[in-house]
Amino acid sequence: MKALLVEVVKSIDDNRTKEFIELAKAAGYEIVGIFRQLRRIPDPAYYLGKGKVKELVEMVEALKPDKIIFNKELRPNQAINLENLTKIEVVDRIQLILEIFTKRAGTKEAKLQIELAQLRYLLPKLKMYVKYAKREEFPGFHGPGYYQTAKYERMIRKRIAKIERELEKIRYEREERRKIRRELGFSLVALAGYSNAGKSTLLNRLTKSNVPADDKLFTTLGTYTRFAQFNGRKVLLSDTIGFIEDLPHLVIEAFKSTLEEITLADLIILVVDASEPIQEIIRKISTANKVLEEVGAAEKSIITALNKIDKLSSKEIKEILSKIEEYTPNPVPISALYGYNLDKLCIKAEQLLPKCIQIRACFPLKPDTNLLVSHIYNRGNVKHITYFNNKIEVRFEALPQSSEYFRRIIENAGGTIEIIH
Repeated sequence: MKALLVEVVKSIDDNRTKEFIELAKAAGYEIVGIFRQLRRIPDPAYYLGKGKVKELVEMVEALKPDKIIFNKELRPNQAINLENLTKIEVVDRIQLILEIFTKRAGTKEAKLQIELAQLRYLLPKLKMYVKYAKREEFPGFHGPGYYQTAKYERMIRKRIAKIERELEKIRYEREERRKIRRELGFSLVALAGYSNAGKSTLLNRLTKSNVPADDKLFTTLGTYTRFAQFNGRKVLLSDTIGFIEDLPHLVIEAFKSTLEEITLADLIILVVDASEPIQEIIRKISTANKVLEEVGAAEKSIITALNKIDKLSSKEIKEILSKIEEYTPNPVPISALYGYNLDKLCIKAEQLLPKCIQIRACFPLKPDTNLLVSHIYNRGNVKHITYFNNKIEVRFEALPQSSEYFRRIIENAGGTIEIIH
């Protein structure tokens, strides 16, 4: 499908054309032209100025695109007015992003979240159609068209309520799984960052997994969680949806249950593509920081993984480190693709994770002792084991929230447990 891109910018320095083109291509469009206007205050009727609207109509007649795509969010009346003039469909940035999400969604949860965002976006537009119909600007006022639109609106509201209930159930089930994981002794670490920065590649490298990783925007829409070890510390590492500039609040709200992996994590690894120009790196770090703040994760412990250093010289890496220190904490240059410096990343992560408590357990040797010791190995970090007088003493580290679990199984085995510090 052919698309004409309309880019409205507030200053000549505001140039995000490349990202806009990448978004359109990710949605499967063939770009036949780019229409650009410098405008600080949107026109209430058309977003563009009236003179520019005439130019846009002429460009549409010449290029014959199937769709017009704006890089900004349009109000329903603006989209409708532009469609009336150009005689083709007009979509905005939010609709474009949702189109990409629809193509990439794999899990039931992701599909529900996308449908929820689409329906919430559609409601105001339906209301505007009703308003125009009442003014007799659309046929059907007091006829089947008007009543059909009102009926459709009621159906959408019912569907939204049903999806919200389903997502709440999924959210509850995920929270129960988190509780079990924490009791089992796992810290939670979330990968976050700009879309296409290499989060999925890093997850695969650290966990020896094979989750989908591609050089495209929004490859990951759901949440992938895998087991990893950071300098001997057992963690569960989650890959989350990528960020972009001005990620619509509608999308953030719909993906709330997925983004909870970030807000509830013990540590966030912010993945940044360090191979881009320094101003682009700073812009994307700032974008990520805004999203983290919006979802309530700005105060979390953060490591900044400066990815793709295999494309850079040592001098360039040093220059980047010196220029970003005021924008993001704990930078560690890495290459997820080739595994460079991942040991340093793991050491830094282990240092920033919540501190474990030291536990000393003593229990008698019995036929099922090996099973108990296996539980401690699986859910704690065993430091030392001593056998004496038909007993066994195990010293190990564990998360504070796991202490009651260990106390229960060790005392049930006839043993004693002591928290050292």
